[in-house]
Amino acid sequence: MKNYALKTVVFSLALAAVLTMCLVCAFSAPSIAYADGKEHPLYAKLNDALIALYEEDIAHEPVVSNIPAKRMDALANKHGFSLKKTKSLIIISDLALRTGNQKSFSDLAKMKDREIFAFGKFCLSRYLDTLTQEEKDILKQKALDAIK
Repeated sequence: MKNYALKTVVFSLALAAVLTMCLVCAFSAPSIAYADGKEHPLYAKLNDALIALYEEDIAHEPVVSNIPAKRMDALANKHGFSLKKTKSLIIISDLALRTGNQKSFSDLAKMKDREIFAFGKFCLSRYLDTLTQEEKDILKQKALDAIK
């Protein structure tokens, strides 16, 4: 059960970070505090399958995959983030825009991880409210498959 709960939070990050980051159901933002300069380990869980799921089933267009590697590296270096955290924040920013809660990448970059996760969860909840139960179930299964 613990492993299933971790996968749920990981996916929430990816969507709401992805990102990213909240599709599987009820998510709780982790309350673990990390020292300055150390990223939350959930960012490391973002993978190509989760990015593809977000782009194909939610955004219906490229959001992360269309950004050139040099530009992605420059953005990550500018903020001192890993590439996965950078991609997660891009996804969360996109999801926020799609749900009427516009937050730029720069705004998200200034937030603490727990605030990012909570905001991602909020945006994802708003998005999920627009889906039927059948659509939610399909998305949930795809998310679980992508996390494996």
